Amino acid sequence: MSRTVGDGSRVDTSDHSDHIACGMKSRDIGTLETKTRLSEILQEVQRGRRFYITRHGKRIAELGPVKEAAKKPRFGCGKGIVTYIAPDFDAPLEDFKEYMP
Repeated sequence: MSRTVGDGSRVDTSDHSDHIACGMKSRDIGTLETKTRLSEILQEVQRGRRFYITRHGKRIAELGPVKEAAKKPRFGCGKGIVTYIAPDFDAPLEDFKEYMP
């Protein structure tokens, strides 16, 4: 069930807990509802839900959980992965002789 609010956006007035149970992880939400329910919305975001904030039915912003930054590899973490390097590994290539002094 939904209704139109003053800014022209659609507001879903149903209970939203069933959306998460059904596997829906994102939802469009109007600017007015976002403003009035921000605390509740942020709690849902912490649980992994994503919201698309709309104005006059058009998406203008995305609100979702922060992605964890990739961890920087530790020095030496690749030890033992490379087991063979050819003896001429760093020798000049024939194809580049014309560019060398």
